[in-house]
Amino acid sequence: MHGHFGEAQAAHFTADKAGHYGIFSGRRWRTMVYPQLREFILEHDKTPKTEAVPA
Repeated sequence: MHGHFGEAQAAHFTADKAGHYGIFSGRRWRTMVYPQLREFILEHDKTPKTEAVPA
């Protein structure tokens, strides 16, 4: 994923005590990793925002 971003957009995050499998599942994913990833995506999302169209 890093290859798609320039150095100015790159980020590094270390999740202490999260193992190879735990990094993408369980409590550490929900409380540590996912919130950081979500904020990174929202911060760098260049997709134009559109308003919801009423049904």
